[in-house]
Amino acid sequence: MSQTPKLQRWIDLVAALLERRYGLTLAELRERVPGYARGRPASVRRTFERDKDELRRLGVPITVLTPDGAADARYGIAADRFYLPYLALATHRGTRRPRRIDRYGYRTLEECAFSTDE
Repeated sequence: MSQTPKLQRWIDLVAALLERRYGLTLAELRERVPGYARGRPASVRRTFERDKDELRRLGVPITVLTPDGAADARYGIAADRFYLPYLALATHRGTRRPRRIDRYGYRTLEECAFSTDE
C-alpha cells in the first residue's frame, strides 16, 4: 500500500465519489484515488473500508448503491446530501487560493489534496 497521507486519501476519495452520479466500484476508485492505486487488492480494500467508516463517522454520507460484499458494489455520495466548500490554504503569510483551474474544475486535477510543501 502506498504511503499517501490519510487526509489526502480522504479528500481524493470524497472528490471521486462526488464526481460520479451513479457511484464507483472499488476497482474504479483504485484508478481515480492515487492512495488506492498501489498495493495488494486485500490491503487496498481494508484501507478503503477504514477510510469509508472514518468519513461516515465525520458525517460524510457515503452510501452503498449495490449490496455490500457484491463483486460490483458501487459507492457514492449524493451531491444534494453533502457540500464540499471551495477550499483555500491558510499559511503564516495569509490565505491563499489554490492554483487556477480551467472550466472543468477539480475534475482536471490529478489529486484534490496537496502536500504541506505546496
